[in-house]
Amino acid sequence: MFSETGERLTYDVRNLLFESMIYKQVAWYDAKDRAPGILSNILSEDITNLNGLTTETTSVILEAFLSIFAGVLISAIFEWRMAIVCILATPFVLVGGIIMARLGWKAGPGGKNKNDPNTKIEDPYAESNALLADVILNYRTVITFGQDNIDAIMGKYEKLLEGPARIRIKNAHIAGVAFGYSMCVRFIYIGIVFYIGAEFAETYQLDFKRVFQAIYVIFTSAIGAGFAMSAVPSAT
Repeated sequence: MFSETGERLTYDVRNLLFESMIYKQVAWYDAKDRAPGILSNILSEDITNLNGLTTETTSVILEAFLSIFAGVLISAIFEWRMAIVCILATPFVLVGGIIMARLGWKAGPGGKNKNDPNTKIEDPYAESNALLADVILNYRTVITFGQDNIDAIMGKYEKLLEGPARIRIKNAHIAGVAFGYSMCVRFIYIGIVFYIGAEFAETYQLDFKRVFQAIYVIFTSAIGAGFAMSAVPSAT
């Protein structure tokens, strides 16, 4: 239902936007931010973000909430003491799941979310692609101005590529720290809750199998909720 509603919405909006572009004056297309490459990118990809901003957000939040709720309920049935302990530690695992899922999104600048193909990652190559599209569309005019003009365009194109390169390096460092936290918190969570579980089992003469089941259910539900929440599209 959500998918069908979102597709119908983007279809109607894309038609209305394209119709409005047809009736624009020719001078309107001379602006830098209205290059053919940018406009086609808006029509083909940017409008699909409406799916995430309208219909898909509700279903994703509902999925994450039900995952946590079901995990807590089932864990409490197995062993309520461990359920309380796991609930206190779950937020750290939940954040780790969100980080891991978002790291899996970014196949590269201008790519798409692997979990949600309708969500587009902001493309740092937008300006360089717009320049490249203009050069290709007007290559005869570019060539007629001589080699100096071609060299100037190539120099400008190289400068536009420097910014995305710096962004990639920065994102690589951030991804390394985020990945380290995500993996570290999982092992810390497992170590703490299993230690407490062993103490509870020995002190209260509990069934070790039920204690393990109580821990494992909340752990997996927290990871699943984290992956679900990471798919919530941002307003930007």
